[in-house]
Amino acid sequence: MEFLGFSVKDLNGSLAKWAAAGIEPLAGGSAKRVYLMSPDKIKVRITEDSSLGVPIAADTIKMVVPNVAEAQAWYAKYFGAELIKRGDETVAHIPGSNILFEQAKGPVAPSKGRALDRIGLEVVGLEAFSKKLEDAGIHFDSPYRKANGMNAAFAVFQDPFGTLIEMSEGLSAVK
Repeated sequence: MEFLGFSVKDLNGSLAKWAAAGIEPLAGGSAKRVYLMSPDKIKVRITEDSSLGVPIAADTIKMVVPNVAEAQAWYAKYFGAELIKRGDETVAHIPGSNILFEQAKGPVAPSKGRALDRIGLEVVGLEAFSKKLEDAGIHFDSPYRKANGMNAAFAVFQDPFGTLIEMSEGLSAVK
């Protein structure tokens, strides 16, 4: 994954708070979009969206893949991703997230074991959905399982492009 993206209601206000904490944007930003670097070298894109109802919201995950069209089709088939044009980008919209695919210029390393190891998706009806994926030939690193001591379930697999995906159900309700 190349970056994580967040939208903020007030970019200048957010930048001022981050500057006070010693976090400065990378060179090359604009009045509406900047990039930050996390301590473990994950690039974070921050885009202003003054229509947000909250101060900050998850926005985009940028994934570098061997074939953009294949990745878009795979996420559409298995997760119902809808391709949406946003300015100069086409994202695969999955409720709660957008994935921006970029064509790799060389070999793509799997995400497992890296600073940004996996993406997480909350899935309603996870047990049945996991079974559907298994029936389609997808191998799970960690098959569907209920978590001990909490009302949540998980399943983990790798997409065909090397990204580890952790699916959960009920995790958003756990406090």
